[in-house]
Amino acid sequence: MNNLTPVSTIMKSFQDLFTVSPEDTLATIKEIFQENRFHHVPVISKHKLVGIISKMDLLKASLDAAEAGLILNDDTLKNIPVKRYMTEKMAKIGPKERVDVAALIFKENLFHCIPIVNEEHELLGLITPFDILTHSFKLTQQY
Repeated sequence: MNNLTPVSTIMKSFQDLFTVSPEDTLATIKEIFQENRFHHVPVISKHKLVGIISKMDLLKASLDAAEAGLILNDDTLKNIPVKRYMTEKMAKIGPKERVDVAALIFKENLFHCIPIVNEEHELLGLITPFDILTHSFKLTQQY
């Protein structure tokens, strides 16, 4: 394997991802983040990727609440839909895109994940800088 490898060979596949719908609440997101060691959750609707919600988005919701003089507690989180804070405009690539292209996207945009989608915008997987780092480390161990 090398950096010309397709991202599909190193991505986390759809079956290994947590996903939510735009109508799920921030309470669900908070629970997912508390119980797992990742920072992004894809948002899907009718099998299509419609957004990403991150720990930073959850923090933004807390800051918005504080600015409004509110405390963002578990009860409040149950009333805020994911679609209110998810990022809708995001970079996404196809499964045949090369690892070096994904690395350039990360470098130039400072993203923390890139969804992998098919032609119909259905989510196939997700790649992170850590996935690329792990892949690159494996390459150096082969020599």
